[in-house]
Amino acid sequence: MKKTRTLFMIGVLALLAGASSFGWSGREHYWINLAATIHLEDDMPGINAYGRKLAEMGHLPDLWKGIDPTEGNRHYMDIEDYGYPDPRIDRAHAGLLDPATGRYSPDAGIIPWVILDTLEQLTEAMKTTNWSDAAEIAAAMGHYVGDLHMPLHTTANFNGDLSDNLGVHKRWESEMPRAVRHSRYIEKKPFEYLEDPWSALTNWIIDAHQYIPAIMDADTLATEYAGGDQSSQEYYDLLWEETSPIFAGQRNLAAQHLASLWYTAWINAGRPAIPPLPGDISDDSIFIIEEPDATDYTSWIVLGVFILLALAVIWKSMTARPVASQ
Repeated sequence: MKKTRTLFMIGVLALLAGASSFGWSGREHYWINLAATIHLEDDMPGINAYGRKLAEMGHLPDLWKGIDPTEGNRHYMDIEDYGYPDPRIDRAHAGLLDPATGRYSPDAGIIPWVILDTLEQLTEAMKTTNWSDAAEIAAAMGHYVGDLHMPLHTTANFNGDLSDNLGVHKRWESEMPRAVRHSRYIEKKPFEYLEDPWSALTNWIIDAHQYIPAIMDADTLATEYAGGDQSSQEYYDLLWEETSPIFAGQRNLAAQHLASLWYTAWINAGRPAIPPLPGDISDDSIFIIEEPDATDYTSWIVLGVFILLALAVIWKSMTARPVASQ
């Protein structure tokens, strides 16, 4: 597994993460990873010592987007493009087949293939007792599993552009849980060894996708109830009332299924003894990143633009009307 040092960029992005929305939101990824370790503590002796660290690292794949232009496609799957409700996906080839070229494109999202890849990486790291890599891979897997269970990561209409719900993605996954007092408790459900991880992954994403209409309808209803003010407490209270079973249910399933994947990797690796938490766990991408040409300043320009946009978000959040905290 080749890694590229990215500490400077990740350090800058980490400073901005608190004002940005990532995936379920950094908080939800934290609790999903932590809950998965709690699920496993009686069956994988030693895993509980990794819980806090795996939770803290759950947001890293979102930061990798800033230094890897291919990272974004790993976080979603526009399942309609693959032929939902009976998607045509080829386990051996990540991406959507373009009949005109015969090539597979990642632009419609490749999240199930990414999770399968991290499962193989995690199994190998455990088998070779490389627990520093195993911890980072497990944390990253948790992020992708969380995103796969987030319904809006399963659709081409992820931001409501196609259904008059523009902006629903950030409102539902990040701003709604901030605006209401919801429980951080994730229900402990039984995990299992996965005989066929690929079938499990494809079933999970299809199940998550079924909630898209309900989320869009709730957004429309809450918007009308709040008189069009989608930043109001009235809007977020009703959106939560209508969709909290989906939000909590998918978060519970994400932790349960993540535990199953970690457990499957451990079993396939031969049930190796889990040592104390290593002190040298990297925060670099677990994927190969091509180094830019030394004379190519494009990546730095993009980073500069990102920083300016993030600062604008921070300024807007500081001057916006406050809502109730969790």
